[in-house]
Amino acid sequence: MNSIDFIFCARFEFDRHSPPFLEGHNTNKGTMPGFDVRSVQSGTRSSLYITKTGVMFRQYHDTKKWDGPLHTSQDDCGVERCSGRQRVEELRDEAWGAKRRGTRGAPAHLMNARDVLNESPNSIRVVADRCGVKTSTAWSYVTKAVDIWPQLHVQARRLIFPGLLQGCCHDDVCVDGSLVDVMQCIKTKTGVATAKEWQSVEDPYAHLRLARLCLQAEHRIRE
Repeated sequence: MNSIDFIFCARFEFDRHSPPFLEGHNTNKGTMPGFDVRSVQSGTRSSLYITKTGVMFRQYHDTKKWDGPLHTSQDDCGVERCSGRQRVEELRDEAWGAKRRGTRGAPAHLMNARDVLNESPNSIRVVADRCGVKTSTAWSYVTKAVDIWPQLHVQARRLIFPGLLQGCCHDDVCVDGSLVDVMQCIKTKTGVATAKEWQSVEDPYAHLRLARLCLQAEHRIRE
């Protein structure tokens, strides 16, 4: 397949799964016009969004402009990856929620993370050490484990900065929308940003993502 054929096929694959890309798509809203997207990662300059079918977009915080669909590629095993060699499938599952699976259907690493959480660890570093991964990966494991086994939200809350979890429950804070917007709302409406301990928190958006998921898990259990 030559480069022209590849571009045509890639464009067709995108059009087949998604609504037509709209002109004048720059926006300051959390949703790409014409696309149902969810935030999956957030940095100091931009946030990454992904559709249910794995099409990704990026929004820059300073200009509120969007970029996408972003380029992806397949590795030697046929796994679709994006920048940083991240698996598109894992990002999609993180944003949209892994399929509700029983014990037998869950991957071994998530079952291990579940077992570690059941021991009520008091920090994400403990989880990372027990799972033999980096803390960033441990956050991902914990988030997916809570999504599959909602009852784990009780143990997972121990990993979250207490002030942030309280902020998510504040009457004036809406936890819907992008993580950036939720974080800004929490900082504005609560005293989280002024807490001395908060200044040394690593991966604050990982804390926020898990906090929101824990609240959602608790709500699902009560339904």
